[in-house]
Amino acid sequence: MALLLDREQVERLMGLAFKRFGIRREEAEELLAETLLELSGSGAAIRDARGFAFHVFYIRCCRWLAREGRRREDTAGSTPAPADRTDRRMASRSGRSR
Repeated sequence: MALLLDREQVERLMGLAFKRFGIRREEAEELLAETLLELSGSGAAIRDARGFAFHVFYIRCCRWLAREGRRREDTAGSTPAPADRTDRRMASRSGRSR
């Protein structure tokens, strides 16, 4: 696919992943690889390949963000954050915690 050779478009997509979604480069590269795989399997005639690739990649980033949000919510209650543990230790030392 031409997108694979278009370094400028790849960099735009990577920038989108980071700036819009906060996705690190390694994860964005995986999402881009999945996008390219999906696009290569599409037998449909596509008028605007760049626009279509952008849309597919954008949707993948949205799904990644939703998964990450759920993952963070699932683990948020399991272990107190380091700051929480420090606060508890300090409170117990001062005699305020029971």
